[in-house]
Amino acid sequence: MHRIAVRRRLVHFGLIVCSTSPRNPVVVASEDAVARLAPVLLRTTRPIYVIERGRPESEMKALGSGFFIRYFGRTMFVTASHVTNELAVGDLYVPTVGSVIESIPGRFYHTKAPAETPGDDRVDLAFIELPEEMAAKLPVDNVLTSADWDEKNRSGPNSHYLLCGWPAKRNQPSFRNHKSLPRAPISYRDLCLPTSEYGALGISPGTHYALHFDQKKALDASGRRIQPPELYGVSGSPLFFFHRYQSVLDPLTIPIPKLVGVAIECHKREKAVVVTRIAVLLGLLTRYFRGPVDPAQPNIVEVRTAT
Repeated sequence: MHRIAVRRRLVHFGLIVCSTSPRNPVVVASEDAVARLAPVLLRTTRPIYVIERGRPESEMKALGSGFFIRYFGRTMFVTASHVTNELAVGDLYVPTVGSVIESIPGRFYHTKAPAETPGDDRVDLAFIELPEEMAAKLPVDNVLTSADWDEKNRSGPNSHYLLCGWPAKRNQPSFRNHKSLPRAPISYRDLCLPTSEYGALGISPGTHYALHFDQKKALDASGRRIQPPELYGVSGSPLFFFHRYQSVLDPLTIPIPKLVGVAIECHKREKAVVVTRIAVLLGLLTRYFRGPVDPAQPNIVEVRTAT
């Protein structure tokens, strides 16, 4: 385990963005709730940095996002599998407590397409268990538990979701002042695409969400039209079910966000962010730590290890 002490610039805790989609009529009125809750949810998320082997700390680069969960009495860091592919060229670092970023000792476990159905890994998940000493240092509100997720959530016409992550361009360390890290996450709220459009993305509503994201049609928390950042670096971010709005009065109720998935892909042309359901992750963790409930049940992915 390697630690790097850094300073973080104090900036607004998260650019808050929502859609101007005509399917999304109850938007601006609910942004007060987003502004209150997004900073709380963002405490659980982390940017991921890489330093290539043999290169100095000043060349550290932001490349993805992730978050902490506690399951089966174990604390784990979760991200997208393709983010951890960078382990082939360097070491990954994650902010833990205060001004320290650390490489997590041990092995990441990745998904991959099973041999009997070759192709791309559309589950695209990775996790690593934290040593007890490191896990004990994390503040309680930095770790998501079973009380914070909903593995049975199903998106509906008025279901709003909140994506919380760390776009790489907004969070690249300065070459000249690499000891001072930017702190510029993004919170984006929108509806999911109709499930009839999932087939074009090669996914199923049983295993994925497709969150609508149109970079040319977005508002900030005050209702101003803006151009949000590219979502490169948001892979591995948590997706939260935020609220199911049925009328203009619904924003007056208090949302109780629930973790429902992990962002893995962004499709510009289809205006969609593909998200793997949290139920898939929990199933993988159960299979890995407890064994399969039904050994004869075929895997939709396999789990491999990488140092």
